Amino acid sequence: MYARIGFEVSYADINNISGISLLILLAPSIWNTFANLYLYKYRQPGGIGYSAIITLFTIVLLILCSYIVAFTGYWLVSVLAVFGYIFLLIALYLFFSKTGFTQWIAVLFFSLLMLIWLSGRIYSSVHTPLFLENLAIGMAKMDTLYNSSIMQMLKTYNISSTGLDGTPYLAYHWGSHWILSRFSTLLDTTAVTTYNLVYPAIFICLYFKASLTLGVDIFRQFIKSEKTLPKTGFIFWFTFLLVQIGFMPYSFLYNWAIWDSWIESESYALSLIFFLTFCSIALWMYNYVLKSSPTYSKLLLLFIPVAIPLLGILKISVLVIALSAFLYVFLKLQLFRNISYILISGVTIGLSYFVLQLTATTYTGEENNNFYLFHFLKSQMISNWKGLFYYMHYFWTILYIVLRCTKFQEFNVSTIKEAFFSNKFIDIELLVIISLIGLLPASVFRIDGGSAFYFTDIQARLACSFLMAYVLVDSFEMNSSEKTQKLIHYFRKYALLFPLVVFLLLSNIFSSFEKAINMNLASRIQFASLYSGPKGFLEGATADILHYTSGKKSDVYYKLRQLKYIPPAGLEENARYTFLKSLNQLDKLPTEKKHSLAIHIPKKHEWFWNQSLENIYATPFIIPSLTGIASAGGLPSSVDAYHFLNYGYHTYKANLNNAIYKPIDEGNFCRYINEREIFAKTILFINPESFSIDSLACSN
Repeated sequence: MYARIGFEVSYADINNISGISLLILLAPSIWNTFANLYLYKYRQPGGIGYSAIITLFTIVLLILCSYIVAFTGYWLVSVLAVFGYIFLLIALYLFFSKTGFTQWIAVLFFSLLMLIWLSGRIYSSVHTPLFLENLAIGMAKMDTLYNSSIMQMLKTYNISSTGLDGTPYLAYHWGSHWILSRFSTLLDTTAVTTYNLVYPAIFICLYFKASLTLGVDIFRQFIKSEKTLPKTGFIFWFTFLLVQIGFMPYSFLYNWAIWDSWIESESYALSLIFFLTFCSIALWMYNYVLKSSPTYSKLLLLFIPVAIPLLGILKISVLVIALSAFLYVFLKLQLFRNISYILISGVTIGLSYFVLQLTATTYTGEENNNFYLFHFLKSQMISNWKGLFYYMHYFWTILYIVLRCTKFQEFNVSTIKEAFFSNKFIDIELLVIISLIGLLPASVFRIDGGSAFYFTDIQARLACSFLMAYVLVDSFEMNSSEKTQKLIHYFRKYALLFPLVVFLLLSNIFSSFEKAINMNLASRIQFASLYSGPKGFLEGATADILHYTSGKKSDVYYKLRQLKYIPPAGLEENARYTFLKSLNQLDKLPTEKKHSLAIHIPKKHEWFWNQSLENIYATPFIIPSLTGIASAGGLPSSVDAYHFLNYGYHTYKANLNNAIYKPIDEGNFCRYINEREIFAKTILFINPESFSIDSLACSN
């Protein structure tokens, strides 16, 4: 909210989004509290997997609410948001009343550091609180426009498409776009707000929730006690920050193509949320379904052929990894001895293949799907650093395996063999299998744009939960005195290393935060430069502020103060900003009305087509992403091979040079839309410079 100081802010949106986020995050703990008080006679509250099940149930419930909110009115969202704030008050009361001073100080301290890092990391790359404003000065990211367009077409037409010239189906992992479209409908937010506020406030937080929940569930599985509450002190929360943020400088990690794309990529983040959640539910199934005798409980295993294929709609890479892990467990636990499990596995594989066909592009060109040994290493890494790729990329997995093996008093061939056949090493085995399967596409195929990373990185996300579980087990096995002695021992042993790790971690936290402030200030300075009137509103700003945003000086507190001294006065005179705001107002039209419309901006308006953005291939996505209405004749005059394949242009014609990219005879526009199967009754011809709209009625 502070990042938009001086701009228009919707406090209703912020209130509803925050409330819904709290509702999802806190629902499991509130339910367990209620169950402890009133349902203890009928069931054991809490336990392995219960938090994940309740979280998943809450998400599904909210998605269902998104379909009825148009009939009930948006008061329903406000009520749900209020429940979220009530849950927060209850959770805070329980937390402060049941935890010691040291524990809640640790939680508050590390939460503050995480908040600083998150706000910086999220808003220093693809996402920005000033997206529409930046779009007016040509600074918007193409990926956000592209993904927003798909989300909007799903929201309006219930089809995966970019909406540049009608709505032909786009084979893509559109699951995250669909989920975001449902939350956009529920919260009544625009695509801009959904991607830049709803996604960070709800789903990034959900990722951490899923990662922590799985860590706690693994801990309970290790100690074979589902009722035990974990001891989350200083060491645990420090580990949490360390594995999630990382202590190595990001610029250093980029040498091995190690990115924190689970923040930037909505599809990857959402797929990880559900993957980690399903892992927790899988532990619950192992304990309460596979080991139980009633036949009706076995019906719950039907969740598997639904859950695993659905991961593919979110991200194909996560489907491949999840399916591989499932098949390994199927073989390792010898589930093939039961015909029911064989049928479930067969259906899971069949549905996964169907999802793969549904989401994989049918277009193949030289950019993708070629046999190319070690393409990821050769194309994404600096040559001098390639030798350390495997160690750096699999650092967290290697660290967990080493720590886990130290728990064995005698580590030899005999104990390893015994542990393998008794499934005591199943956690290590799964991490190794996931690592190897994830490495195959990066080693064998050419996957353009560095997307092989989405295969190789999953093991690191899972290893984070295992490491947190390891810390909890280690803490559980020691009393306070032993923990203090062990901590002192480690401090002495790693006296030089520990301060270095801490300082590098803090550097990552505050450098990301400062980068986000720099980007915000840079935009504000450009807005101010557009203003031709008196510059009295800059009275509090310092003349050398440009030195601060360029990185020549560093003072985070000083920069935060400057935000209020550089308001967006220049935007009020910016014709492009006025046009974009007017265009965005069309998104408020009822869905039924949008169905009957299509938008066309004639190619003669170069002010829009050639001057909106430096990347002219991103410009066409402005219309569907801001309006939620498909374009008619909205394709560029030509397109290069990279954008043709990676941004959905191939869905309109199967070659680069085709007639539909040529100017359209506006006198025969109705015939054109009939040929393109654009089922719009009215075409809106928009003049972007004056924002005048002419309409043309067409009969289909």
